[in-house]
Amino acid sequence: MYNVYKRGTVMKPVIGITTSINYKESLYQLHLSYVNAITEAGGTPLVITPQPERSYAAEILSRLDGLLITGGGDVDPVYFNETNSGYSRGISLERDVTELEIVKLAADMDMPVLGICRGCQVINVAMGGSLYQDISLKPDAINHRQDEGTPKWYPYHDIILDKESIIYDIFGERIVGVNSFHHQAIKEIGRGLKVTAVAKDDIPEVIEGVNHSFILGVQFHPERMFEHESKFLSIFKALIVAARNREAS
Repeated sequence: MYNVYKRGTVMKPVIGITTSINYKESLYQLHLSYVNAITEAGGTPLVITPQPERSYAAEILSRLDGLLITGGGDVDPVYFNETNSGYSRGISLERDVTELEIVKLAADMDMPVLGICRGCQVINVAMGGSLYQDISLKPDAINHRQDEGTPKWYPYHDIILDKESIIYDIFGERIVGVNSFHHQAIKEIGRGLKVTAVAKDDIPEVIEGVNHSFILGVQFHPERMFEHESKFLSIFKALIVAARNREAS
């Protein structure tokens, strides 16, 4: 199991957290649960606002010890050489530019990266992978969007973990129940990545870096679950430990 980072002993790692854009209201948006998870795990959150300039990513990255790429709208399919079939929605030019660039740079620097839902897909696309623009396009796929009336923390379906993986080291369990809110999914895995957990329909639920100390993408939302099941906070603690280890090396 990953070691628990003990707060108060040393300076807390600074974790950049990406945000969404509400174009209608001219607002940046970030659910508090992401910030709460990083804080509870022992990190210092720093909010990253999407910008259209690629150079912005490098400027922000120099201030960080780790990255959390959050959930949200879909990645523009142009980034994996497809046109929008009508399924991709909630696309943000600024988010795509900032997040894809910052993931590529962080990977080159071996900076720890955690991606959640959209963030998992961003990691895959940044590394040259592709997505199903809708899960219904994959034969025999199950529904991966739990009902609106179901609590956000409710474990909607199980995932099966590879024992030789970061995610197994975190949970110490082969089968874990998770929540689910995504309509897109990983199709072709990106360079330098591997799938380390799947749903029963073989949809990738967790991806990891092969040659990096800590790149982890999860399709579920642990930030919505950790207050009800403490084991999900361990994902964020693992990010903090990885950031601390990189700083010490």
